[in-house]
Amino acid sequence: MSGYSCRGFIVVCACLFLFPHFSLAVNSCSSVAQVYNSKGVGPANDVPVSPISEPLLSACAHSQRLENGSTCCTLAMEETFLLASGNHLRTQIRAINQKLKDRITMSLNLYKEHLRQTLQDAQTRTSDKLTTWYKIPREAHKKVLDSFFHGLRRYLLHESETRMSDTMKEFFKNLFPLVFEYVIGDPSKTAHLGEEFYGCLARNYDSIKPFGNIPLYLEKQVTYAFQRARIFTESLNVMVHTVNVTDHVDVDSECRRAVTRLEFCSLCSGEAEVKPCRGLCLNVMRGCLAKVTELSSAWIDVVSGFQNLHLVMVKQHNAEEFVSYMDGNVTDALLHSMDDSLRIYNETLRLCNKSSNDTNKEKVFKKFTNPAHHTPHTPSAHLQATRNDISTLVQQLEDSKFFLQQLADGLCRRPSLYDQEMQSDTCWNGTAVG
Repeated sequence: MSGYSCRGFIVVCACLFLFPHFSLAVNSCSSVAQVYNSKGVGPANDVPVSPISEPLLSACAHSQRLENGSTCCTLAMEETFLLASGNHLRTQIRAINQKLKDRITMSLNLYKEHLRQTLQDAQTRTSDKLTTWYKIPREAHKKVLDSFFHGLRRYLLHESETRMSDTMKEFFKNLFPLVFEYVIGDPSKTAHLGEEFYGCLARNYDSIKPFGNIPLYLEKQVTYAFQRARIFTESLNVMVHTVNVTDHVDVDSECRRAVTRLEFCSLCSGEAEVKPCRGLCLNVMRGCLAKVTELSSAWIDVVSGFQNLHLVMVKQHNAEEFVSYMDGNVTDALLHSMDDSLRIYNETLRLCNKSSNDTNKEKVFKKFTNPAHHTPHTPSAHLQATRNDISTLVQQLEDSKFFLQQLADGLCRRPSLYDQEMQSDTCWNGTAVG
């Protein structure tokens, strides 16, 4: 038997066989016209004013006829039913999916906004410390910070494929000349060294290693944390895409005929207000959505992977925490350069062909005192709010693991559209009421 058949259909066929002359007495199709229009199938004037004889009906051929074998449907109406059935099914699916899709999208947007805000806060704090602690003028370091945090932002939000290792290395390389001039040296004495000299500083950054192994350590940490953040957001995007696929399910001709019998053929019998039987709905929807249910295992895998990733990000440093501590990481790098300032200074003069006669070492070089109150930044309140939202989402996704398998059941479990009593004798069973 076809996947779209129904026991109710067999029962009704038997009833019609036993009582072949049973028919309905309907003198007007006005109520049918109203429903035909309200369901968005077509204009009311497409419906005949009174029942007609239409022997060429196909999908609704077995619908119970009115008195004298007449019907409220024309062949053109039936063709419209078949065309409308695909959109009708997709509309119902979208109504079921929308809540889940909105929930995932909300968390995705909240997480992205949290990352943007965290990056902005970190850039502001880093700029403040460079200005107040290390006396590097804001106008001098602004371009370096803007470029660095712009690179972090683009990578996190999937707008760039530039490697994080390159972004981190470029940042510290561009920061080094500023540290040499304003932190290691006396800016009143080093200002005359010129752009060529500072270009030499950047070119010899790898040889001088002014920040020790801190940049390499941060490079590894940020690469790992940011890759997980990208996978995290991509998983949410995949979930939304998967739900969208079901929104646009392909409706074949057999499914169209089944949906037509379920939703529209009752109009041909003059039954304008009757609800379809839930049993018939389940049979039709399971047949139509057979291909959708095949996606269920893939959906479960995506949700499980997302849950596992969430556990890892909770237990270990994640991107937002790493960014929150960025000002402290930069401070650690500068403190290292200050402790090693004599070596850095001498190495810089050697590599860049500057003799002690060019600049008076005693006047240019200075030993900087470590800034007081160097304490790490505490993550902001919106970090905890984002964590709480993601934890709630993880639980909701656990509950949704089998939603593709149960999509047909969800579509039919709506009292406003379908009679929920499985033994009802007052619902539309595809051919008649009963």
